Amino acid sequence: MLRWLRTTLVLLLAAAALPRAAGTAHDARPIDDGSIAGVPLAITAVHGDDARAVLAVAAARAEVERLAGRLFDTGAASETARVNRAAGRSEVAASDALIARVARASALAKATDRAYDPAVGGLTALWRFDGARAIAPDSAQRAAAREHADHRRVVVDADRGTIQLPHASMRLDLDGPARGHAADRALAILREAGATGGLVVIGGSPADPGSGSVRSAFGFQEDGSPWTVPLDDPRPPAHVFGRLALREGRGVAILGGATPVRVRGRDHARVVVPRTGWLANDVRRVAVAADDAETAYAYAYALVVLGA
Repeated sequence: MLRWLRTTLVLLLAAAALPRAAGTAHDARPIDDGSIAGVPLAITAVHGDDARAVLAVAAARAEVERLAGRLFDTGAASETARVNRAAGRSEVAASDALIARVARASALAKATDRAYDPAVGGLTALWRFDGARAIAPDSAQRAAAREHADHRRVVVDADRGTIQLPHASMRLDLDGPARGHAADRALAILREAGATGGLVVIGGSPADPGSGSVRSAFGFQEDGSPWTVPLDDPRPPAHVFGRLALREGRGVAILGGATPVRVRGRDHARVVVPRTGWLANDVRRVAVAADDAETAYAYAYALVVLGA
């Protein structure tokens, strides 16, 4: 068994529980419940001062917006998008933040033996999804792109502050781990603002796991109970079968959903296997908790792939 799999905090197959914090009382619990770059976002803070709590939530949201603008592959201002547009042509000036995230993603790719790989974007772009149906690229396309869908081919020059994708088919896909990093950073801002508890959910809501969602939490809810993640079977009849209590400062990521895609008579997840370019076999839910949400997402992706 891979070392990273042994050291993953928990693969959520059943609910866990944490004790309540005795004697905890809080006065304010403002919630920012909206979206960012088209992705659902919910931020909750527990604080003894209403005004400071509102400012803390606003600052946390601003940090998520800043990181999404840089790291998500959406919008003309995205650094990741600029790197991808220059694939096969030139190196691109990159911020320390982007270089750090690429380095972290590459480390996670190495830890998972490339079951997760941030360079999978070139392969993902070949697939077309139409509702519950997926249109597969031909074998020649997959073979050509697969050769270059490898984080080790990404050229990062930290001293000069540049990133280059040497081949035109290459694409960085940092969206999932970037959600995790943004959630972790937003949580840190809530802490710094004096909140005694906080929950940040990107890609879902506190009550809905949501495939591709990440969440980070610390402290307790205002009634002293732990923050929890609903564990559900999303297939009809959908139902929640348990809840996982989030331990202090941990992150959780969830993949898999209610609607698989069908290719050549088989159901598959909407997750591309980096080593083959094919879709992973269908899974209902994979949920992973780790020391941070960025790591949790990469491991969740890897577990879906390993199920292939």
